Amino acid sequence: MAVDEAHCISEWGHDFRPEYRNLRTIIKRIGDDIPIIGLTATATPKVQEDILKNLGITDATTFKASFNRPNLYYEIRSKTKDVDSDIIRFIKQNEGKTGIVYCLSRKRVEELSQVLQVNGIKALPYHAGLDSKTESKTSRHVSYGRY
Repeated sequence: MAVDEAHCISEWGHDFRPEYRNLRTIIKRIGDDIPIIGLTATATPKVQEDILKNLGITDATTFKASFNRPNLYYEIRSKTKDVDSDIIRFIKQNEGKTGIVYCLSRKRVEELSQVLQVNGIKALPYHAGLDSKTESKTSRHVSYGRY
């Protein structure tokens, strides 16, 4: 069994993907002798421990790589009174490039994607509350850079 986004078992398990909290029960029903792998790119040492414990693989070999992604550019800016305009301006100054804007809530994701679309920017909302059809469609667009 392969568990992608395995960090959801721990840190965000209750808020982000509550169904991940049931994986151990499912594994037990299938049989404890199946091979299991948990994959994540965002796990603190505590989260790593939780993943191993919750999947029942405490003796598993773990493989770690750097969080540094040289192909990604990160920038943090101070928030102004007109953050939507700042985001729109930044995106338009970087036309032809792909980016991700992180928000603190699903509601804000929906609101900002609408604001961007109204301002002629191809944007799609993506968060854990999307139905599977919309999530799949959005993932395909993001994966292939089509907007």
